[in-house]
Amino acid sequence: MSFKTDQSFLEKITMGAIGTQAVIDELNDNGHQVIELERYCTSNKIWSTKIKRLRMPDLICLKCGKRIESRAKSRLEIKMSDTETNVERRWNIGLRREDMVAFIRCYKDNAGCKTEGVVNLFSVGDMEDAEDRSKLGAPKSPGEGSERDRNWPCYVPKKSGMVEEIIHDGETHKIRLKYDDGSSYTYSCKGKVHYCVSGERFIENTSIIAGVVSEKKNNGCIGDSYDFLQDMRTESLEIRYAGVKAAGFLPREANVVERLYEIICDEDDTRIKLEAYASLVRLNENVWEEFKEYAYTIEDEQYKMEFILILGELKDYEDSSRILYEILEDDIFSNEMKAAAIWGIGVSDKTIEKILQKCFSVEKIISRHAIALLEANMRKSYTQEITRYIEDENKSSVCFRILTNAENVDREFIVEKYITTNNEMKRKWLCLVMGFGGKDKYGYIVDSKIKSVQVRGQLEIMWDYIEAKLSSDDVNDIEFLKLQII
Repeated sequence: MSFKTDQSFLEKITMGAIGTQAVIDELNDNGHQVIELERYCTSNKIWSTKIKRLRMPDLICLKCGKRIESRAKSRLEIKMSDTETNVERRWNIGLRREDMVAFIRCYKDNAGCKTEGVVNLFSVGDMEDAEDRSKLGAPKSPGEGSERDRNWPCYVPKKSGMVEEIIHDGETHKIRLKYDDGSSYTYSCKGKVHYCVSGERFIENTSIIAGVVSEKKNNGCIGDSYDFLQDMRTESLEIRYAGVKAAGFLPREANVVERLYEIICDEDDTRIKLEAYASLVRLNENVWEEFKEYAYTIEDEQYKMEFILILGELKDYEDSSRILYEILEDDIFSNEMKAAAIWGIGVSDKTIEKILQKCFSVEKIISRHAIALLEANMRKSYTQEITRYIEDENKSSVCFRILTNAENVDREFIVEKYITTNNEMKRKWLCLVMGFGGKDKYGYIVDSKIKSVQVRGQLEIMWDYIEAKLSSDDVNDIEFLKLQII
């Protein structure tokens, strides 16, 4: 995969993942039992081996069976991407009238992407009925084909406050708002329907309180009414897949297990068959070898990748970890698939040595994934393991990178090791780790443990350099300007 992926694309999928997780949390707080239906919809990991997804919503409730498409918006609107000229890219493709679309505001601040957890829920059927009152935006970029945004007009207050009163003025409703800053405002619906009641509180930029869609749905769950076994028998691929996946998260029943085995024998759709194996595993059926054997016969790389992603979800099972380890050493899998196996294995006390060895791989996509995963999941206890390799000239730069960039490093151990080791190569690299680690992280430890004026002087030079160097934005801008000198 390319590691120069457009930053805006990463921000977009990060926003979607955080928004979707917030939707899950809010709906589950209101009685639902929501899980991912579309794998990885709560993750922002980018893989270049594209998985051909079925046309279906992101989420499903295991109790009521409602399927929910999640839409995180930096500017909250009732808006969907649409391509009128292509039936396969219409805004409602793969969605049934009873399915829901959850709109949630997701915004960036210094801590990253955040939401207020306010979910605005509408049924697909109500949106379809109001489509003639929606508006199509201008075509998007050429790379997105003829796709446009379809917008159902709505009203979102810009300040927090309370609905003071709903005023019925003939055929026009008005909403009198009392803001928290003491000011008031009266909004005229002008053909829109109000979704609020007197006394209701709202948060700025997060609550849709009026719109052309006939109603905003309640976030509560209607209870145990989902017949997933019936869904497993339907002709529709999307609905059958949903039933098969849900089965693995529901209480084990003999007829369900029997139906999953039937699907494994009779199913033509590769993705549904993989999911049937996964559900059987979750229901404590020992089908690991059959699962592996089937997956290894798949020629289409996208479904091999799906197999690895499923194993990552099942990594708490010993057999799953075993197969992921085997994939790392099997050349029938691409390097990106091996990177996905690393992602699936994760970093733990049991896996640290394997992940660390992959940090030293000559295959860049493998080593970069291993390094990124280890840095993000570093524990102090791993510091000693990493420093074992810092004297190896082929591995020292990787160790330096991890020990300098990871947050949760045992810095006391680094300083002690520097003092006690007799290996000059190791001393050099450990000195660089302390120097480039920064004075704020090592200064107080060095002051109490290292007496050498020369060494402290060397560290002070590196610390001064770290504090004085240009920001990455400055460096990038300067390099960009240099390209313009012709």
